[in-house]
Amino acid sequence: MAMSLGQRFAAVGQVVQARTSRRFRPVVEALARHIEPGSVCLDIGANHGKFAKELARAHGGRCAVWCFEPMPYNLALLRRVVRWMPNVRVLDVGLSDEPGEATLYVPVKASGRLVHGSAHTGDEANAEHFGVSNSARVEPVTVRVERLDDIAARAGAGRISFMKIDVEGAEYKVLAGARRVLAEHAPAIWCELIREYPRRHGLEVADTVDLLRDAGYRAYLLDDATGAPRPADPTERDTGDYLFLKNNAPAPA
Repeated sequence: MAMSLGQRFAAVGQVVQARTSRRFRPVVEALARHIEPGSVCLDIGANHGKFAKELARAHGGRCAVWCFEPMPYNLALLRRVVRWMPNVRVLDVGLSDEPGEATLYVPVKASGRLVHGSAHTGDEANAEHFGVSNSARVEPVTVRVERLDDIAARAGAGRISFMKIDVEGAEYKVLAGARRVLAEHAPAIWCELIREYPRRHGLEVADTVDLLRDAGYRAYLLDDATGAPRPADPTERDTGDYLFLKNNAPAPA
C-alpha cells in the first residue's frame, strides 16, 4: 500500500511522537515486577513501538524484546523508532493459530485517511463488526502470519517471561497458536480486551478468558495507585487492559 505525500509527512510526525512519548512508561514500570531480568519479552501488535521502547528499558535494558508487526505502514515506523535499541528485534509477521496468509482490514475515515493503528483481521461473515466507530469502511491488506509456538521453537528462544498482546480482537487466535509457549514458559500476559472486537472472528472475550483459564491463568487489573494486581473478570467490562498470571506464579517482588 503506497503512502501519499500527506501520509509521508504524517509518518514523520508519528515517528517523532512515538520516540518521545512516555505514555506506557508507568504501566511498564509496574509490569516489570512480573518480567524476569535477562528474559525475552514479546510485543505482539507492536504498532509504532511506544510500548516496545519502554519494555527495552526494563531491568536496565537486560531483556530482549521481540516486536511482531505485520502491517507495512506500522512496520516502517516501528523500525525507525527502535532503530538504535540493540535489544529490540522486529519481526514482520503477524501471529495466529495457523501459518499462512491473513487479511488485515484497515479502517478508512470519511476524509480518506487510513487508520493503520486499528487494522484488524476478521471473517467476512462477520463484516458488520469491521472498522471502528468513526471509520466503518475498510481497505484490505494481505499479510503473512505464523504460530508463536513455531517461531519460538525455530528461533531457540530463551526464557519468555512476558507477552503484551494488542491485536484488535484476534487475541484468541494468537494464544491458540502459543499453547506450547504458555505451557513451557508461563509468561505474564498483558492483553487489551474489547468486548466488540472478537466478534470479527465470531468469538467473544469469554473464549480468550476460557483458553487462558484452561492453561492455568487468572485475570487481574492493576491498581492505579500501587500497580498491584487485583483479581478481575474481563467478561464483566466492555474494555480493559488485563494482566494474566499463572495460578502458581510467584508473588511480585
